[in-house]
Amino acid sequence: MVKEEKKKDEILNINTSLPNLFVDDIRVSTRNDNIATMNFFSDTPEGKFEQTRVITKKERLKVFIDALCKHTDYYPTQPVEEKEEEKKKKK
Repeated sequence: MVKEEKKKDEILNINTSLPNLFVDDIRVSTRNDNIATMNFFSDTPEGKFEQTRVITKKERLKVFIDALCKHTDYYPTQPVEEKEEEKKKKK
């Protein structure tokens, strides 16, 4: 029965009626309750316009970021300054 549940999760149900959106910018904000919001924007001569907004848990956002890094072969490193600040917070 566990195998059947795994198979169910692996099926992707694609909604072909959704539009494809071209975006130029992403803004991410997080809250204290582990919720993250991603806003996607497109640049136009009139300014930036929000195209879509996604809300998810911070843990899932990390999975999304890992997928983006894998597919772009880009693995940024954390700046040294931020690492030192995190060490101070832990103390």
